[in-house]
Amino acid sequence: MQKKIHSLIEAVTNTSIGLVINVAANQWIIFPILGVDPPLVTNVGIAVFFTVLSIVRGYTLRRLFTGGIIEKIINLYKKYMVSKIGNILGSIRFWQVVVLSVLQTLVTLGTIDGETAVAVTNAVSAILGASVGIGTLDSVATKFGK
Repeated sequence: MQKKIHSLIEAVTNTSIGLVINVAANQWIIFPILGVDPPLVTNVGIAVFFTVLSIVRGYTLRRLFTGGIIEKIINLYKKYMVSKIGNILGSIRFWQVVVLSVLQTLVTLGTIDGETAVAVTNAVSAILGASVGIGTLDSVATKFGK
């Protein structure tokens, strides 16, 4: 684990190098291309302001990654969100809504007619209904089989 002082030294060193590159690039390349000619002191002042912001950002991110906060957030995401997404994608109602939305879009665009949309809706409903029944039978059979 990296010590806090090392994180700060890394952030300051990395960003200070960026400051020098930024001032030089702006003053002698970017500003002349844009036809802007601010005084060097203005250029340096702006660069110092953004450098301080960058050091704070770099140090904070380094501490978050070093302290394991990011791993904790990822684990919480996996624990709660993945199961919720799985529940949504496993929901028959979700797929009914998706199919109906797609069919409505196709009808609106004139790709299919209303009769075809109704026929597809009925077929999908029958298939989804059958899958619910099979899933229910499987779960009942599994419970009784134990």
